[in-house]
Amino acid sequence: MIPIPSWFNDPNQKWIEFLLKIAAGVGAVVAYLVGLRQYRKSQNWQKATFLAAIITEFETNPKILAVKCMLDWDDGKIQIPPNLTFDFENETFCSALRAPLEGEEVTFPFPEDEIRDALDAFFDFFEKVESYWSIGLLKFRDLQYFYYWFEGLRSMDKWKSVECKNALERYLQTYRFFGVKGLLSEYAKIVPVPPPGFPKERRTKIGVPNTGSEE
Repeated sequence: MIPIPSWFNDPNQKWIEFLLKIAAGVGAVVAYLVGLRQYRKSQNWQKATFLAAIITEFETNPKILAVKCMLDWDDGKIQIPPNLTFDFENETFCSALRAPLEGEEVTFPFPEDEIRDALDAFFDFFEKVESYWSIGLLKFRDLQYFYYWFEGLRSMDKWKSVECKNALERYLQTYRFFGVKGLLSEYAKIVPVPPPGFPKERRTKIGVPNTGSEE
C-alpha cells in the first residue's frame, strides 16, 4: 500500500480540492475567452466579406453608377450598357423625380423615363442596405462608405436646387422608399452639418462616364 503523506490530512485535502476547483474554473474562463475571441474574429471577417459584396454591387451596377454620375455632376453624357446613351442636365434629372399627384396623368419622355428606372435601382439598393442595418446585420458606422451619397441626397438643395430637393422628398414618400428616408435621418444624427467641401461647385461631365461594361 502506498503510504499517505502526513500533510494530506482532512483539512488539507479540502483546501487542495478547493484550489483544484478554482483552477478548473479559471481554465474554463480562459477557454471561453479564447473561443469568444475566435468567434468575434470570424464574425468580423464574415461582416467584412458581406460588406465588400454590397460595395461591389454599388460600384458595378450600371444603373446605380448612372445615378451616381447624375448626382455628382450637373450635366453631361450618361451611358448604360449595353446600348443606352443620353445627355442630361440638372433640370432633366430633377424633372424625372416628379411624383404625380393622385389621379394626375404625367408622362415622362426620354430620357426622364430611363432616369427614373435608374433611380429606382439606386433607391432599391439602399432599401436593401437599410434592411440589413435594421435587423442588426450591419451597424450604421459600417456604412461610412456611403456617407458621401447620403450627403448628396441631403444637400440636394445645394447640389442641385431647392425644387429638386423638394421633388426628391415627394419621390421618396410617394414611392414608399421609407428605408432610404430612415438612412438619411440616421445620417443626419451622426453628421448634423455638411462636412467641409459641401456644397460643391457646378461641374460638367465631359465625355461618357464608365457606368459598366457590356455583357
